[in-house]
Amino acid sequence: MNKKVLLTGALAALILAAAGIFYKGGPQPGPAEPSAQAQQGVELPPPPPADGAAEPPPPPPASSAYSLLDMDGAAAACENGSVADIAAAEGRTWGRKADAAVFHVLSRKDSESALSLFNKYVTCAAFKRGDTAVCGFGADFGGGEGPSFRYDCESAMKELSAMAYMAGRTRSSAACAWFLSESAADYPRSGLDKLSAGDFCAAAAGGMEGLCAAFPSIEPAACRKAFPAAAGDCAGDRDCLETLALYQAVRNSDYTRCPAESRDECRLFLNREGLSCAAPAAAASKAYCEGLARAKENSFITLRSRHEAAKKAREEAEARESQIREINERIRASKGKN
Repeated sequence: MNKKVLLTGALAALILAAAGIFYKGGPQPGPAEPSAQAQQGVELPPPPPADGAAEPPPPPPASSAYSLLDMDGAAAACENGSVADIAAAEGRTWGRKADAAVFHVLSRKDSESALSLFNKYVTCAAFKRGDTAVCGFGADFGGGEGPSFRYDCESAMKELSAMAYMAGRTRSSAACAWFLSESAADYPRSGLDKLSAGDFCAAAAGGMEGLCAAFPSIEPAACRKAFPAAAGDCAGDRDCLETLALYQAVRNSDYTRCPAESRDECRLFLNREGLSCAAPAAAASKAYCEGLARAKENSFITLRSRHEAAKKAREEAEARESQIREINERIRASKGKN
């Protein structure tokens, strides 16, 4: 935090009451697979402005590292208000390192509102590109407690891709191997951890209906719950029923069959062709720009500027009054001599 700004007690109380900071607890934005571009990271903010500066340093331009977010040509609602700009402003206008003494920082309420919409755009962009790296740009809520947005976004993409593989809609087996690993972790004593990804995915390509029959060494009840072909395989297990619903939805190209909590992701996945992310981009930009305008109105910097302006006005008024008194004294002194 910047320690240089000295404020009177009354002004500090007013500023602290107006300030709100949103924290991002997840990983830094960037592609999941290491690359020279990803390793560059986000540019650190410049040194704090000198005392009395009215405006903070402008946000950095959205670099090519954020090009994965910039789609559909959605117009920004304000300068530096595109989705790529929002991502680049982490640590400045929002995020754990955002310092309200240096930057215009969105309130917690405005951050959550704008960044929830921003996350919807990130999800849309990730599914449209079919690239889990885009998930890394999302903002997390709750100070890092629980699964991160990135984890949830990537898991949804991989799980739906695994369903598509087993439903015969894709030949890419990467998600299938991931699904085997996740299933083995969910059922540690089933024997799934003994299967090779190659053997499993070769059998899974024919669908879940005959998958367990291909591996008699796997504990039958656990196998049926991990790879259900019918509701009876689940014995009422919620996770199993959700897996079955996802599989049937993807196999039938009907996102309405997906569980309610994952229906939006199903819709994006099944309607990827021709998918537009302009609407969530515009909504996120509008909410962010409105929150940023309020932050500028109520920020440390603005309040300090007002304080400095009021102080200057008082000093100028006192100087004028002093000049008037001096002139009047000279006039009286001149009359006294006459």
